[in-house]
Amino acid sequence: MLVRTVDQILKIYSFSKNDLVEDLQFGSNLNVGMDQFSPAIFSLNNDIFLIADEGELWLVETSTGELLSRIPAHFDKIASLTFSPDGRYLATSSYDGTVKLWGIP
Repeated sequence: MLVRTVDQILKIYSFSKNDLVEDLQFGSNLNVGMDQFSPAIFSLNNDIFLIADEGELWLVETSTGELLSRIPAHFDKIASLTFSPDGRYLATSSYDGTVKLWGIP
């Protein structure tokens, strides 16, 4: 999944279909400047949307569009992110040559 923003609206695109899937309106405290596509993923229960913005992970509550947290994750752009099948871990990879595994509470 890839995302980009247009006028504070998150445009969500599918890799497999190469097509727009959904628009998500941002909350007032989410000020993003993504003018290029960024990797993103929904949590397994769809309550959190994770966006890779450069080297940061942005956690956005899907029901409100509010930014919950910005986590410095890598020293360079994040290339990909995915959840483990059981949802207990998030894996991120970066152009800095690292792969990180994050525990999900």
